[in-house]
Amino acid sequence: SSYFPVENGMATNDLAFYGFGDYSHTLLPFCMQTSIHPDQAGRKYQNRRGVALHHLYENYRLARKMDVFNQYRKDLFRVADEIIADRKSTMVEQDGKRPLHWGLLPPDRPGADDLGGKYTMYVLAHNITSCQGLQDFGNLLVKSGADRTRGETPCPSASRVQSGEGMPDAASRAAA
Repeated sequence: SSYFPVENGMATNDLAFYGFGDYSHTLLPFCMQTSIHPDQAGRKYQNRRGVALHHLYENYRLARKMDVFNQYRKDLFRVADEIIADRKSTMVEQDGKRPLHWGLLPPDRPGADDLGGKYTMYVLAHNITSCQGLQDFGNLLVKSGADRTRGETPCPSASRVQSGEGMPDAASRAAA
C-alpha cells in the first residue's frame, strides 16, 4: 500500500479540522489496513499500531463518525491489548532492580534512519506513539460511549507510572 499512517494520517486529521470530515473519514480505513495488521505494517508495526489509535480518535473528535471504529473494533481492542502486554513484558527486574527500560515496549527497529534496518533497540518514539494511542483510544471509548467502562479503566501500570511508582529510581538511572 502507498498509504503512510504518520504522514497521510496527519493530513487526514487536518482535512477533518478544516471541514472535510467525510473525505478524511473515507481515507481512515487505509490507515487501519496498513497499521493494525502485522503482515501489512511490516517492521513498522510496533509504531504504526499506536498511530492508528491516535488517528481514529482525532477523526472522531473532528468529524464525529464511528463507522471505521465499528468496522475494525475487534482488531482495535486486540492492538490495545497487545501494547499493554508488550509493555508488561519488559517489567522484569534484573539483579533485584528495575532496569532503565522497565515498562518500555520490547526492542524493535526504528524506521526513521539507516539504523532502522540494521539494529534493534528500545525505540522511545514507538513508546510515545503507543502511549498516546492508548490514551486516545480510551478517550474515544469514553467520549463516544462505545465502551465507557473499558475506556475509563487505565492499563494496570498507568496509574503507577503517573505517580512515579514502577519507574527506575535515580540511582538505577545513574548506574545505567
